[in-house]
Amino acid sequence: MSKRAYLRLDTDRLPQSAVLRGNDRKVELRANGRWHRPDDFTGVWYRRPRGIRFPGRAPAGEKQHAAGEYTAALEAFLVMIPESLWINSPSRNATASHKLEQLQRAATLGFQVPKTLVTQEPAEVRRFWRRCNGELILKPLSHGQVEHRSRHELIYTSAFRKDDLKRATLIRRCPTLFQERIAKSTDIRVTVVDDDIQAAELLATDAGSQRLDIRRNNMTDVNHRRTKLPPALSRRLLRLLKSYGLRFGAVDFVRDSAGRWFFLEINPNGQWAWLDLAGVTDSRSALIKSLQRISK
Repeated sequence: MSKRAYLRLDTDRLPQSAVLRGNDRKVELRANGRWHRPDDFTGVWYRRPRGIRFPGRAPAGEKQHAAGEYTAALEAFLVMIPESLWINSPSRNATASHKLEQLQRAATLGFQVPKTLVTQEPAEVRRFWRRCNGELILKPLSHGQVEHRSRHELIYTSAFRKDDLKRATLIRRCPTLFQERIAKSTDIRVTVVDDDIQAAELLATDAGSQRLDIRRNNMTDVNHRRTKLPPALSRRLLRLLKSYGLRFGAVDFVRDSAGRWFFLEINPNGQWAWLDLAGVTDSRSALIKSLQRISK
């Protein structure tokens, strides 16, 4: 595998590690001792950037303004790199990051999806609870993380029980996502890079059943096992990613005891390295090959 020159931009090190300049004819970025233009790059791996934050003791409002100005200049540089060279383009990631839209699109393409309700109306929750025979879960609609001053906590997928109906009026505060509870036998994480599909079963039990949210316990007791998608499901999955214009996606499924696969969600900037380290996938090689293809 041949070596290529590369530039790594870590957003938690900006703006100190790179400066920008431009005019009505060009825009340039200086990093690692040299100036770069957008057409210098033959491929871009876009991986979960953070917002720009300015250090120092300036007033918070001034730092926020400076971060906005820096971000605008940086985005002007990045948007001039052709979208076809990205894995994935930020705009494509944004379009593909809405759970409710994902479920509707997946159902249109023929995936099985759980019965789903997003609402702020307690009466709708009660009707949905009866429709699902009391087998109901609730989960975050967005990122599922609550930030506190000195710590953060995760909101896990949880069972919604009959006693919870007494507190259903709380959902009037914000839209809440409810789904039927699938009697799953396994969770499955699928990593897609172009036409390369790699899948891993994630197995962990609580009280004899597959864990409701596989992420609990920081996944320290999860067993990993390589698996394959049925051919028709693989074709459908590739159509899903192509419909979003994505070259990469981390996709979550569950499979029930009858062997039915249920689509849960796609994360266009999802985690994959832990499965490589567990020895059940080799997404690293797939990503390298993809970058090599687009840089020819």
